[in-house]
Amino acid sequence: MCSLVHTSRSSHSTPRNNFDSRSRLSPTSLIAVPGEHVMALTGSLLFVNLTNPHPFTLGVQALNLATQAITFVASFGPSGSFYDQVGTVSADGATYWASIQHAGAPIDPWSSSSTCSPGCASGTKCCVDPHTPNATAACFKVDKCSDLNGGNRPYGETVAIDLNTRTIKARMNSSLCYHLFAATADEVLCAAGTTEGSIAVQRIDTKAKKITTIGAFDHGCNAIVNEVAAYDAHAGVFYAWLENGDAEVAAARGGLVRKRVRSTDRAARSAGGGACKGGLHAMEVSTAKLLPTRGFGNLIVVDIVIDGATGAAHAAVERETSPQPHLVWERGLVRMNLTDGSDPIAWDSIDADDIYGVQQGTSSSCEKGSAPGAAETCLYQLNNGALGNGSLYFLSAFATPTSQERVVVASTEAGRGVLLELDPKVGNMVDLAYTPISY
Repeated sequence: MCSLVHTSRSSHSTPRNNFDSRSRLSPTSLIAVPGEHVMALTGSLLFVNLTNPHPFTLGVQALNLATQAITFVASFGPSGSFYDQVGTVSADGATYWASIQHAGAPIDPWSSSSTCSPGCASGTKCCVDPHTPNATAACFKVDKCSDLNGGNRPYGETVAIDLNTRTIKARMNSSLCYHLFAATADEVLCAAGTTEGSIAVQRIDTKAKKITTIGAFDHGCNAIVNEVAAYDAHAGVFYAWLENGDAEVAAARGGLVRKRVRSTDRAARSAGGGACKGGLHAMEVSTAKLLPTRGFGNLIVVDIVIDGATGAAHAAVERETSPQPHLVWERGLVRMNLTDGSDPIAWDSIDADDIYGVQQGTSSSCEKGSAPGAAETCLYQLNNGALGNGSLYFLSAFATPTSQERVVVASTEAGRGVLLELDPKVGNMVDLAYTPISY
C-alpha cells in the first residue's frame, strides 16, 4: 500500500515554467466555479476490457461521466486471441477505433500473385499478403492462397466500431500500433515499429482496407517512452517522445528509472543501432518532413494531449525536486507551446506541482499533494490521457503499485485542479478515449 511520508517542497525560480497553487471546489459530477455557470460532466470514456455480457470475449465499454455507470458497447470476439493496445475516437465522436493483437489466424486471407521470381514449381502457388505494406510474394505448397493465415506469428488488427449502432463497421489486418489517432471519418494514424529499427507513421483506411506508410522517424529511434505521442490535427503534425530502446531501458535519471518503453522487438532494436536524440520528435504528416527534435528541460513527460480543433497542447509531467540520495518526484499539469520552436519547449503551469501527489525514492512511498486542487489520493502511476467536453483532461492512474486503475478528471484551466476521481473497479484500462455520447 501507499504509505505517507513527509517531504519538503523546493522553490522554483523561473516564473514562466513555475507551477502555482490555486483553489478548486470539491469533486462532483457537477463542477462549479465561483462566478461561473455550473458545468455538468457529460459524455463517456471508452476503454477495452474483458468483462462484458459475452463470457471470455474482449469488448469496448463506456464509463458514463455523469452517472459513473459502466456499459458494454460492443464485442471484438473471443479473448483468447486478443490483447488490447490503444484506442481513439473520430472528431464527431461517432466512431471508435482500437488496435488489438492476435495470436491466431488473420481474418483477411492471402491472395494469389504473379510476381514470384523464379516462377513457382508444380504443386505450389505464388501468394502474397495484401494487407502488409510492400510485402514480397513467395511460393507455398497450398491448394489456394486463401488457405494461408499467418497463424504462426502474432499480428495486429485495427477495428472500427460505430458508437451509435454499437456494431463493428470495419476490421482489417494492420501493424500493432503503439498509438492511434483519428485522422478522418474512416482513417487513423498509427505509430508502429519497423524491422529497420525505427518508428513509422502509417495511415490506415479501414473503409478501403488500405495501409500507407507516411514516413519514419530517425533511424535508431525505436522506443516510444511513457507512451507519449499525440497528433495535432490543427497543424497536421504527429508527435512522439522517442529514444533508443536498448539505451533507454538501461539508463536511469538520477538513479531512478521513471520511464516506461513501448519499443520494437529486440532484433529490430539491434538493427536500428545508431544514435538517437531523445526528445519530442515531430513529423509533418502531409509531407513526411521531420521537424526539429526538442526536449522538456527538467521535466519527465507522462502523456501529451492536443486539442485537434485548436492545437492547444497539455501534458501530465513529473519533476525531480530533490536530488539523490533523497529523491522526490512531484507531478502536475502544464500547458505547452509547441509552435514557437523553442528548445526546451516552453511550458506554463496549470496547477500545483503536487496535484497528483509526491513520491519519494525508488519505493512506492508517496503522499497526497498538499496544494489546493490536489487529488484526494496519491496517484502512484499516471497513464494515458484524453481530451473531451471542451476543457476537461481525462487521465487514468494507479493509486498504488498493486491497485486497480482510477480515472482522474482534471481541468485544463489554471487553478481548478482535479475535478473528479473515479474508481470504476475494472482490472485493465489500457487507454482512454472520449465520446460525447452518454451511455
